[in-house]
Amino acid sequence: MAVIGKIRSYSGLLIAIIGLGLAAFVLQDFFGSGTTQQRGVSEVGKVENNKISPMEFFERVSTKKRHTGLENVEPQIDFVIRNYTWERIVAELLINEEIDNIGLRISSEEYSDIFFGDEPHDMVMQFFGNPQTGELDKEMVFRILEQVNCNIDRRHMNQQEREVCWLKQELRKQKRQEKYLNLVRNGYYAPKTLAELSFQQENVTADLRYVMKNYNDIATDQIRIYFPDLINSYHKIKHEYKNDEETRDIEYVVFPVFPSDEDREEVYNSVLELTEELKTTRNEFVESFVNSVSDIRFDPTFKTEGSLNIEIDSIMFNSPVGTVVGPYREGNYFKSSRLHSIELRPDSMSAKHILVAYQGALQADPSIERPYAQAKEKADSLLDIFNRGRAQIEDLAPELSDDPTAAFNQGDLGWFEDGQMTKNFNRAIIDNSIGDFVVAETEYGFHIIEITGKSAPKKNIQVAHVAREIAPSSATYNKVYTEASSFSAKAQQTDDFERLANEKDLVKRSAQGVTIMSNNLPGVNNPRAVIRWAFMDNVKVGDVSSIEEIDIIDDYYIVAHLANITPKGYPPLAEIEDRVREHALNQKKYELFSQKIKETEYHSIYDMAEKLGLNVQYATNMKYKASMLSGAGYEPFVIGKAISNETDVISEPIKGNAGVFVVKITRKDDPFTPSSLTPYQERLRANFTRYIDRDTDNIIKYEKFLEVLLRRNFAANIQSKVIEALRENASIEDNRAFDY
Repeated sequence: MAVIGKIRSYSGLLIAIIGLGLAAFVLQDFFGSGTTQQRGVSEVGKVENNKISPMEFFERVSTKKRHTGLENVEPQIDFVIRNYTWERIVAELLINEEIDNIGLRISSEEYSDIFFGDEPHDMVMQFFGNPQTGELDKEMVFRILEQVNCNIDRRHMNQQEREVCWLKQELRKQKRQEKYLNLVRNGYYAPKTLAELSFQQENVTADLRYVMKNYNDIATDQIRIYFPDLINSYHKIKHEYKNDEETRDIEYVVFPVFPSDEDREEVYNSVLELTEELKTTRNEFVESFVNSVSDIRFDPTFKTEGSLNIEIDSIMFNSPVGTVVGPYREGNYFKSSRLHSIELRPDSMSAKHILVAYQGALQADPSIERPYAQAKEKADSLLDIFNRGRAQIEDLAPELSDDPTAAFNQGDLGWFEDGQMTKNFNRAIIDNSIGDFVVAETEYGFHIIEITGKSAPKKNIQVAHVAREIAPSSATYNKVYTEASSFSAKAQQTDDFERLANEKDLVKRSAQGVTIMSNNLPGVNNPRAVIRWAFMDNVKVGDVSSIEEIDIIDDYYIVAHLANITPKGYPPLAEIEDRVREHALNQKKYELFSQKIKETEYHSIYDMAEKLGLNVQYATNMKYKASMLSGAGYEPFVIGKAISNETDVISEPIKGNAGVFVVKITRKDDPFTPSSLTPYQERLRANFTRYIDRDTDNIIKYEKFLEVLLRRNFAANIQSKVIEALRENASIEDNRAFDY
């Protein structure tokens, strides 16, 4: 039921309709301290000429959270959702612009088939299908689509109309993207040469013998490395170290703020005092007492045996109302608990309902002008009709209920757990019998309820808890703050951050290659404040943060040191000189030992090995695709080069990763290439299209967010390559970094 927060959602299909006033209020949190506005930037980002406004971005983030049930999450997950949303928006803008550029359109027949074809879209089934039968009333769908005019201002629509318009727009957009991906997929052709290569890689196997001279075993006393050698090696390997964006190396120390023994004793004593008051408080005042003194509000839910803390479960289920246990420790709290109520209740129940909302009720559609008294009168009239047997809820709900889901489920809520509904709704079913019709007033309006089922009642208890968090006191915070401030001041006066940390018995942690949108620092749960500091324009290499620059994170202070900045692009030679020098040295060793091999007279690979002081090694059933060479490690180039040779021919010296190789193929199974390579061409095409289909499934259909993260592989699908190619030539401005 969309208007009742605790009633089950239908497959995450709630639409994020956010009022301008609410959005403006919540956006204050999005902007934090207002850094974007201070920097003169009015949008979250821009793709070509398409601006992404804070309102649009926030609505998309909220929609994703609602669809996936991740509305109240830890900062790390919130960051991932925001980052995922940004990537989705950028991808959609890029691909939609490409679709517009090629003039791709969806015909009326294709669009109609989404709703009324032999296999309607999954979202149509979830949105309009009968949840009990799994069937779709196409006449009803046609009637709803015809009645809703999506060309008017959506502020003048009711909630159901807005949801229908969103669905129509979303499915049209998805169909266009699907059609575009089909064009890319069907435009792929695997030529015969590629199929022959694929056949060879899969079917040719070989046995080989080889000798290897490890680079580490080649003397360097006669080798000289000159600057041109370094330049040559630099250009050969610099691509391996290319930075796609600027990165920074950060060193930091953490000052955790833990409760002291005095803090724990103080919290325990406070709960001990409250326990005496809890014992003497009259039962009808227990809830208000708990809410006025406890760090955790009164929990009205009833619990089954075995669901409470092991410290109190057995006692509470075998004691009279009013029994008090505590203080005891549970997690990070000291608690005392009182048995507040005992009831026989069903674990689950089922019901149908009609909602009669009134103007000003929680989540009521803005178009509802019905006053409270009129809503109550209408609810009483409907109750009388049902009690007289003159109508059924399922017949009237689609037309009369102010719950928009009634248009699709006819008011039938199915089965739900005890406590899942809002309080008065749940109580009305508990207090009445199967088959009864009752009216329940909630914050959403008046509900006419038909109770259709309840499980057998079991003993349930309601327990009131007085809890106080075991938290550091202000004195403890001040003590740690002073320690962190003192360290920061001294660190700013020295150029050896690590030495100072060691002197103070602090663990210096470090993170290399941090990007501006990174969200990971070892040992820091919510590191964005540290990363934002490191990327501030006025922070230079060698700078140390003050306590004021990085506010307290969770329950610890951090002092950070910017150790290095690596700009975007290829690193300069000086930065990777050690690796370049190693490459140049190995090249010289290869040339030196290759010359020695050529100057050696030998009659066989065994003769060569003996004269060079090496051993002959074996590798069997090797294929072109292999990368690991037995006895040598990762050597794909050596394997490919060797298998390309003729049988029984000793190869020229081959430069490998670990050393210089000479290889002889002793057996090569070179099967006859089939007259038709069609199966291999089809397999190559199938592999290509499989990547597209997989990503289309992720892009087009709404799936749970975390499942998408687990299944998605951007490095191995065509969709990502399309987006990557479009991004290379697009102007993209990302202003998110200093906002969260």
